[in-house]
Amino acid sequence: MDLFYAENIYDSKVVLHEEQHRHCIKSMRKKIGDEIYLTDGKGKLMKAMLKEVARNESTFEILTIEEQDGLVPHITIGIAPTKNMSRFEWFLEKAVELGVHRIVPFVSQNSERKHLKLDRCIKIMVSAMKQSLRCWLPEISEIQKLKDTHWDGMANSRFICYVPHKEAYLGTRYKVNQNTLIMIGPEGGFTLEEVKGLEDKGFEAVSLGQTRLRTETAGIAALQIIHTLNNI
Repeated sequence: MDLFYAENIYDSKVVLHEEQHRHCIKSMRKKIGDEIYLTDGKGKLMKAMLKEVARNESTFEILTIEEQDGLVPHITIGIAPTKNMSRFEWFLEKAVELGVHRIVPFVSQNSERKHLKLDRCIKIMVSAMKQSLRCWLPEISEIQKLKDTHWDGMANSRFICYVPHKEAYLGTRYKVNQNTLIMIGPEGGFTLEEVKGLEDKGFEAVSLGQTRLRTETAGIAALQIIHTLNNI
């Protein structure tokens, strides 16, 4: 099944623009009367029939709508984007495929990347959502300074993945079915002051195991540990 992303829904009609339109009409060669599946990224899976094709958009009539439950519990990952952008894009892709709820990029003292093209990030996440046949597009915020980020209300349990704490493994500290916020530091790691600051805000320092992981790998490892414990 091919899945398309539709941002523009009008009652019983869906309009695809730009990249989604080109993918459907040019790449997939859909014709009037063909049926496709679409999602709005908010849980809806729609079956629709192609009714009109214009130069820059295509219009579909919605035939059926199914509501898909989102993953519970919610997993939020706060992460310092990597210097090599391709590695961070890999993280975005895999996190969406596995089922993350929210991604919060931040800049800390040892960060080597302080800017992100949010439109590019969302484009990668949309592609990953479609490829994995998910109907929920995770949230991603603008990159922000760690010290300025407000974490209140995001999760019941909070963890900071910090290598020296090998005795406190995430898999043994996490309690199942809790919304969780996981912090992943930059390639240079968190400073002791940053760890202390997060601990003062209710974060528990934990380890992801005995090996040292790259930032992007650590984010995926943490997400998979939580999903495994929740049987997702």
